[in-house]
Amino acid sequence: MRCPITGAGADPSLSGAEGASRGAAPPSRKGRGRFIVIAGPDGTGKTTLAEALAAAVPAGTQVRRFHHRVGVLPVREAARRPTTTPHDQPIYPGWLAAIKVVYLAVDQIVGWVAVVRPHVRSGGWVILERGWRDIVVDPRRYRLPPGGTLARRLGSLLPQPDLTVVLDAPASLIRERKAELAAAEIERQRTAWREIAGTDPRVVVLDATASVGANVRTILGTRDRAIGPWLALPPGRPRITIPVGSRRAAVTGLQVFQPVTPLGLALWGATTLVARAGALRLLGESPAPAICDLLAEHVPPGGTLSLRHSRHPDRAVALILDRAGRATGAAKVALDDAGQAKLAKEVEGLTRIGARLVPPLSAPRLLAYEPGIMILEAVAWLVRVRPWILPAEVAEGLGQLHRRSDGHPPTGIGPGHGDLAPWNLLRTADGWCLIDWEDADEASPAYEDPLHYLVQAHALLGRPSRADLIAGVRGRGWIGHALHAYADAADIDRTWLPEAFVSYLERSREALRPDRPDRRRGIVARDRLLAALRVSK
Repeated sequence: MRCPITGAGADPSLSGAEGASRGAAPPSRKGRGRFIVIAGPDGTGKTTLAEALAAAVPAGTQVRRFHHRVGVLPVREAARRPTTTPHDQPIYPGWLAAIKVVYLAVDQIVGWVAVVRPHVRSGGWVILERGWRDIVVDPRRYRLPPGGTLARRLGSLLPQPDLTVVLDAPASLIRERKAELAAAEIERQRTAWREIAGTDPRVVVLDATASVGANVRTILGTRDRAIGPWLALPPGRPRITIPVGSRRAAVTGLQVFQPVTPLGLALWGATTLVARAGALRLLGESPAPAICDLLAEHVPPGGTLSLRHSRHPDRAVALILDRAGRATGAAKVALDDAGQAKLAKEVEGLTRIGARLVPPLSAPRLLAYEPGIMILEAVAWLVRVRPWILPAEVAEGLGQLHRRSDGHPPTGIGPGHGDLAPWNLLRTADGWCLIDWEDADEASPAYEDPLHYLVQAHALLGRPSRADLIAGVRGRGWIGHALHAYADAADIDRTWLPEAFVSYLERSREALRPDRPDRRRGIVARDRLLAALRVSK
């Protein structure tokens, strides 16, 4: 699994990798060609553009061109001949239409495996006119009934081109070029193509009235974009949007969600099982995340993104996946001024304080940063069944971070993470990864990090209990063991702990604004802890 990078004020039920970056990836990976589909209504100049594009590809590149489909399976001779009246033939009955759609889908898969993929992998280009979506947009041409539900469903399961170019022009102009279709039908097709382009970042619409040379240059300069389809979960008010184009991408994409509640863990596990079975792909109809273009520079060719939605519309969390569905990075993006300021603070805290961690603790490595954009390494993480437990080795490592290193006697003030909580601590195969460093501070009070972890877990996860927490502050149980490990590593007097606990509760309670349910729960939990401490004196 991959270590997500959570944003400020993370929901306790999940954490994620936030981020983005502007720009775009190179058109194709060295040694790999491209699979381009040229589509659009009749009369937009698809064949002319395909010919010009084939002549303009890089020198030495082998180009193979096809019309509608590769045609590995047998094709009727009549279907090979061009027609000037594509809608004159009668529509097939339902059962025969279904057979034809399935037959064409099988041919598409066989053509991909036998012809397209080997050719593209060897560095060649495949240019296909019309493509599968032409069946969905213009089923009448193929003697299929309108609606195209089966064609759309099967299309979501088929291998996708690197780029689909849709040529578009006013219906009146198209009809002047070719009067095969009525103006209303041309307009309907134009609308259908624009809707497809609006939901798939691999589809671009070009002006058919522009010069062929200009459109060719645009295609050659168009860079690979994040690939879908995507699925937003849960439906209605999505928390995450994951790619479901392949099983591995879907499974890896779910790693943007780190479960820390029993319900979250159950849902995450169940969804992961469904993703491993490949069933999520059938549901992938969500629009492409708008952040795709912002992150294009950091998405490998043929890769994709998994997105965690932030409460703030100008901030986002993402995992960056390569063509094989492997996580290559974790990203944060903030387009608003306040969010950019927080990212700048996180970069400072990560590089200035996070870098001082010693094993078994670590912080993610910073890969790239510019104002509002931060890219971090993806770190393998393991599911924690009991995330509210603060391991003694983690507490000890936090104490080592907090300990003064200038040779002066301990004062209780030292470096700290500032927002340590179950959703900001991730278990790895060889230790623990601490994420979200925007609140890191060189002058953190004694016991701040472990107490914040335990109180946040108590307030938002329901564990540890109030009684266990108070007993732990008094040195008993696993909580007492962890807090004493912190104190010993930080060279802090253990007798400061009860006073430090009350001080933390009062200070953190004042800092919480009751503008969100989780913060209101945090206020109530702290008030009850303070009341219980007063009664037990």
